Amino acid sequence: MLASSTLASSPDQYGYRYWCSFCSKSFAKGKRFNAHHGVLNGNGPKYGLFCTVKIFRYKRGSERLCDVEIQKSLKVQELCRSFRIENSMKKIQFVCLVKAHMDEIWTPFFSCSSSWSRPLFRDEWVLIEDFLKNFQWFVGSDGSSPKLSRTRQTLNAFVHYSFHCTSGSLVVCGLQGSVTEGCYMLKTPTIHSVNESYGDTDKGIAGIEEVFQHHKCNSICKHFIVPAAVARDYGLDRANDEDSCEEFTSEGASEECLLGFDSSRESLLSSRRPISAAPPPYMEICNN
Repeated sequence: MLASSTLASSPDQYGYRYWCSFCSKSFAKGKRFNAHHGVLNGNGPKYGLFCTVKIFRYKRGSERLCDVEIQKSLKVQELCRSFRIENSMKKIQFVCLVKAHMDEIWTPFFSCSSSWSRPLFRDEWVLIEDFLKNFQWFVGSDGSSPKLSRTRQTLNAFVHYSFHCTSGSLVVCGLQGSVTEGCYMLKTPTIHSVNESYGDTDKGIAGIEEVFQHHKCNSICKHFIVPAAVARDYGLDRANDEDSCEEFTSEGASEECLLGFDSSRESLLSSRRPISAAPPPYMEICNN
């Protein structure tokens, strides 16, 4: 299979840059991206490892569009570090996401073939992330979960924590990825925010309220704050439901946080820590 390639990427969380060669045929298609198998090249420790190249499906990829996705990735990793520290949770990690400008393109004879939704151009930017095997959905972009179970309580609690930690300014959802040795390795998620600053999937306050209409609280998140609209719709008797919040506010939470979305307050987040990532070798994937 002939491959296309990128120029050197933006630095990853360890400061390394890679360029990537990838297959022209996508192995998966989402609502916004085509996903292509690729290989990382460069002097960093991930040299030779398999990766995923994400190409915008219906619009030409720009650096600005990539920056929005990277902004989501950095924000959710920040929240994840805080969640793991405050709640002694070590089960969640998010893969690194970087951007790269295209270099060489192998164009199929039929640019409208099933492998492509549109032609790819040399002036485009694409996204590169670590490859995940056994990919699955855990929490939808509307906060729904295929089936709430003990093994997924941590992810549901993290969704709620993202709202609590940011004083109601955003909520993280759309969690998808794989389970590796008891740890959830997740892709860049969806973020709904009061300011609608996280791209075209950010549905703002309406998206936040929709997430909490589907969210089921558990023992981890029972003391986290919830949106005022949700508290009003369910009433305080919701506290008696074993799958719901026992309290709507945490100790010391302000009335302003409870009754509205206060985007002016800054999150109390911990300092950065590197997130380890160990995608499988390229040849292992190709032989599957």
